[in-house]
Amino acid sequence: MYRVINVIAELREKQVSPKCSYPFSFILRRAGICLPPAYRSIVLSCLKNLPLVDVVKRRRKGKEWHRVVIYK
Repeated sequence: MYRVINVIAELREKQVSPKCSYPFSFILRRAGICLPPAYRSIVLSCLKNLPLVDVVKRRRKGKEWHRVVIYK
């Protein structure tokens, strides 16, 4: 979990606009983590409780994915 938080902090430092969104899979890849679906949902629920971070569920053609919105 600390790797994911470090990646979010790193992305927040680099971002120029006040709000940026990233796919959750991109954040996991950047952290070097491969998690089964049960653990992904736990990490997502923890991210929802962080300040300046939102998790948005997207759906298209029956496929769901999550985007992490980071506010500066």
